[in-house]
Amino acid sequence: MNGLDDFLSTFGDITLTQIVGLVLALVFCWRVYLQVKKFFDNKKDLLIKKHEAEEEKDKQLKMVLEEVNKYPEYREQSRKIQQDFQHQIDNLNGSQEKLAEAQTKICDSLKDLKEAMEKRERNKLQDRLLQSYRYYTDPIKNPNQTISSMESQAFWALFSDYEDVGGDGYMHSVVMPAMKMLKVIDNF
Repeated sequence: MNGLDDFLSTFGDITLTQIVGLVLALVFCWRVYLQVKKFFDNKKDLLIKKHEAEEEKDKQLKMVLEEVNKYPEYREQSRKIQQDFQHQIDNLNGSQEKLAEAQTKICDSLKDLKEAMEKRERNKLQDRLLQSYRYYTDPIKNPNQTISSMESQAFWALFSDYEDVGGDGYMHSVVMPAMKMLKVIDNF
């Protein structure tokens, strides 16, 4: 038992109190170690986060500086776009002016066409009214100087249409009084 004697000679005078004290000292050292490790881990995490935040800030600052350096290029692009828009607006204004001129010409042409059509219509109506006037006021063709109510209504409707298209003149001074003097009969 040589090993046990050596052990007892080296550690034989250690008491239980000393062992408990040693164990408590080791537990205390272990707890202090854990607290110190936790403190440094927290500090390490904070330092890492701070470093990452600074890197992100540096990255953003670099991006902003690059954008600021590109400002003249962006300004030139903006100026070109504005010029293009102005050119397109000028083209649209020119087109609108041409369109307005064309519309004016079309309106004038339509007005002239309308006037020509009214003149033709007035001439046709005048011719028909004169035919009726000559027939009904002719003592040979109409010795009784009568007109049926239906023919009278048709004549005066034509006369009204004639006035609507601007008919005037001797139709009112000659034809109208003569036709009013005819006797309207129900049967023809």
